[in-house]
Amino acid sequence: MKYDVVVTNPPFIGGKGQSGNISEFLKKNYSNTKSDTFSAFIEQCVYLCTNNGYVGMFTPYVWMFIQSYEKLRRMICEYNDIITLIQFEYSAFEEATVPVCTFVLRNGKSSVNGEYLRLVDFRGGMEVQRVKTIEAISSTNCDYRYTTSSANYAKIPGMPISYWASENIYKIFDIAKPLSEYTQPKQGTSTGDNSLFLRLWYEVSVDDISFFHDINGCSFNKKWYPATKDGDYRKYYGNNDYIIDWQYDGQRIANHTSSAIRNKKANFLEALTWTGISSKTLGIRYNPRGFVFTISGKSIIGRPDILLYSLGLLCSTVAEYLLQITSPTMSFEVGYICGVPVIINNKGLVTKIVEDNISNSRENWDSFETSWDFKRHPLV
Repeated sequence: MKYDVVVTNPPFIGGKGQSGNISEFLKKNYSNTKSDTFSAFIEQCVYLCTNNGYVGMFTPYVWMFIQSYEKLRRMICEYNDIITLIQFEYSAFEEATVPVCTFVLRNGKSSVNGEYLRLVDFRGGMEVQRVKTIEAISSTNCDYRYTTSSANYAKIPGMPISYWASENIYKIFDIAKPLSEYTQPKQGTSTGDNSLFLRLWYEVSVDDISFFHDINGCSFNKKWYPATKDGDYRKYYGNNDYIIDWQYDGQRIANHTSSAIRNKKANFLEALTWTGISSKTLGIRYNPRGFVFTISGKSIIGRPDILLYSLGLLCSTVAEYLLQITSPTMSFEVGYICGVPVIINNKGLVTKIVEDNISNSRENWDSFETSWDFKRHPLV
């Protein structure tokens, strides 16, 4: 049977919530949309539609942005028209524990633009969302209603449904090189047992720590070495709290059954690091030489001048705005960071400003006794 209209609020069951039977069924029959049952329902409901028929859905809006749904986005934009979409405020729908959207697809491809409502800034539950939706329908000039072509989404890495982006933003993504052209992301070591292999630096004797380590010609005789790790929101410098057991070049971690040592040659190089999940904006920091990269402290490496220029960009309001387009969730995965477009200009001036910001942030970090470079409290 084929239907002129298919409308549903599908079940939301993703990841570990799926039973073995559901997981295997999705892998076998919906390989491009297997991340969640709702995404498989989107694919199936389009299949149930006649040509030029309509699909109306109410789903979590993670499919619009997150990397694991990229194949679904490409499928939708290549073969269907997004006619309308409403993105609700994060916690507006009390009956669901996930942020949701509702949308209408047409089964077929044309040059028609889609109409979008962005209600993410209007708090107060679904009644507020309803009122704002009615206002937007009656006025084409409201500032949270957008009209755009889905062809624009392919200009941005990962193809997010970035309907509120301006033409200038699409142009920047189109002409600029991504950060990955200048730097290299490095996934760090997973110890398999952080309680065994990680410590706060002040939990052990300082005589057992190599704080200023250079990998060249080192015998790794000391037990503990600085480690990148997630932490509170900070920019430019800081969150240097943890040390890792890297004696004999990480031998004990390598021998642990559930550990994984990755990108070993990148350890101890200058890097940028950040926390992967944050309720605020991206807080990216400079790490000098001497750190072992861990899996919880995301890291990228590159030429020193490019690293500092990149740090300035990623700490700016420009990058904050761009990441709200590519990653409007609270997740800052490496793929999103390395997809930020870079236009190099006034590199010398930018680098100098960044060096000053690192110095100021470091001075602030070192003014607390929890810093291993603490000398004296600023009030003394």
